[in-house]
Amino acid sequence: MYGKLDSGNLGDSDSAPALAGLPKSRSGRRESGQARNPTGDRAPGQIPLPTTRADRATPRGGARPVPVNFHNLRKPYRDMALVAFAGPLSNFLLAVLFAFIQKMVVEFPDDGTRAWLEFRIWPYDSLGAEVLRHAIFWNLLLAAFNLLPIPPLDGSRIMTWLLPKGLREAYVRLESFGLLLVIVVVWMIPGTTQLILNTVFAMHDLVKEIATLGGLW
Repeated sequence: MYGKLDSGNLGDSDSAPALAGLPKSRSGRRESGQARNPTGDRAPGQIPLPTTRADRATPRGGARPVPVNFHNLRKPYRDMALVAFAGPLSNFLLAVLFAFIQKMVVEFPDDGTRAWLEFRIWPYDSLGAEVLRHAIFWNLLLAAFNLLPIPPLDGSRIMTWLLPKGLREAYVRLESFGLLLVIVVVWMIPGTTQLILNTVFAMHDLVKEIATLGGLW
């Protein structure tokens, strides 16, 4: 509903290096002769929860990241940064797509004469228009949030590439704290939430410029 079309997997999967012109990494699948994973098909970090028979009968969807082999990349730190950037970039492009659709089908209160490709089938206060606004906002929020240079977010891969070699190892070790570090920084350091929102607003202005062809449409 919010338009997040599995872009997290794009940043972690084997397809992202191929799109960026990078060598394809090993997919991490089990091969014959290897010991069976004691956790079954559960990915690392997933927590098993008790289920009922009704739960097991209900079809559910979920993304499981495919690991990228760091050592298979030509320039590991730079190429890993490009792979990580694919996730926020996909969110941004989705926001542009939804903004383009919004421009075509939503009737804004201050609109003048109808331009080409403008069908205006939904009033501004309709449910469809509200869904499009949420799709744009949440994709931009996900992009801004994942660009934070806090391990293990995508922005930390980019920061690892930009840091001097002497600081990289210590910085990467912060990833062992997992999402706890993200929660501490976002909720306890003043200004972090405002920084995210300011980034969202700046990206929204850029999305609007792209979707309206610089105001020409």
